[in-house]
Amino acid sequence: MLGAIFSRFQTRAIALLVASTAIPAAIVGGYNVHQSRQVLTETIGREMQQDGEGNAETLSLFLDTVRADLVYLRGIPSLSDIVRAQSAEGGESGGNGADSKAGLEARSRLNDIYLSFVRARPYYQQIRYLDATGQELVRIDQRDNVPLVVPRSELQNKGDRGYFLESIQLPLDEFYSSAIDLNRENGEIEIPYNPVLRYAISVRDAQGNVRGTLVANLSIDFLFGLIVNESDLTDNSQELIILNQRGYYLYHRDEEKLWGEDLGHGKTIADELPADTVAALLSEDGGLLQDDEQLIFHQVVYPDPETRQHPFAIVYRASQDRIFAPIARATRTAAFVSFVTASGFVLLGVWVFDRLVRQIQGVTGQLGRFSDRVTETISQGERSAYQQAAAVREVTATIERLNATSQQSAKSSSPSSGCARA
Repeated sequence: MLGAIFSRFQTRAIALLVASTAIPAAIVGGYNVHQSRQVLTETIGREMQQDGEGNAETLSLFLDTVRADLVYLRGIPSLSDIVRAQSAEGGESGGNGADSKAGLEARSRLNDIYLSFVRARPYYQQIRYLDATGQELVRIDQRDNVPLVVPRSELQNKGDRGYFLESIQLPLDEFYSSAIDLNRENGEIEIPYNPVLRYAISVRDAQGNVRGTLVANLSIDFLFGLIVNESDLTDNSQELIILNQRGYYLYHRDEEKLWGEDLGHGKTIADELPADTVAALLSEDGGLLQDDEQLIFHQVVYPDPETRQHPFAIVYRASQDRIFAPIARATRTAAFVSFVTASGFVLLGVWVFDRLVRQIQGVTGQLGRFSDRVTETISQGERSAYQQAAAVREVTATIERLNATSQQSAKSSSPSSGCARA
């Protein structure tokens, strides 16, 4: 009976020990994990925001330089000489004045000046001057990192290209900036792929008549190289993506996803993100977005802040699994340590309770044996008292019988005594 009671007590005590250890540990651990996740999310969000805003500022400042370069190139006297040659022999429409002796000499000088300029600035893939019909008159190409003058026989007419049609109509002090796309030569996409961003400004004569447009093709590999470094290619904590305004990839680690608009494979950010997230990425200037799966920061860059045309977005993306991987590892380690510690406490508790129960059982056993001896002594005393009472009763009965016998004897002897006296 007592053993069963002690066994139940031991079981309940152990359960209480486990609960008193596990429940507080779980509550404290869960709170710490929640706080750690929140702090880590805020920290990474700030880092992504700093990176995004800093990189956007870097690109914007560089593009400001490109626009300033274009103004400088337009002001070179040799270009003015070509414009005067166009006006002198070709009238207001330009005509073939640039092919005159004066025009050809001016073109040669301008080729040399632009060639030196591109050598000093290798991020320009092309610098061209097109007349009012779209015919290239001066062109410097960067081929295999070597700038060269394109001979007259290879000059092309770009009169049907969008950048020409738009830039030729611009006021004097406005810039044209294109969307970022793959460069085309003779109507075909250039191989290997050569992504470019084009800037253009109109060129006018002294009377204000449009004589042509000056076009600079900026290397996108160089431009994005200003913000893409080796860590972006190897760091798995966050991913850098650059998108155009329609969600096509301009930069991605997976090159198979690039240039979907030009190549026609149609891969966009919409293939990877929910529609509302994509809409926010493509419609807002920048900000932090978060859902259950990832944290995203994006910052929009405008090639021309005045027109705000053809923007592209710098996107930093980090999955929640990657963000919280350190916490997950720490949680697993803490859980293992807690389990081992709790197991140790439970085993220690079992051992202590077992020792305690054994001691209690020993004391109880001694008390039981003492109680048994007391009970036996009392029983013996009761038996002795019973025997004594029986003896007393027997003596009393004997005395009573003797008294009765004595009385009978006395009665029988009384008459005899009277007769003798008579």
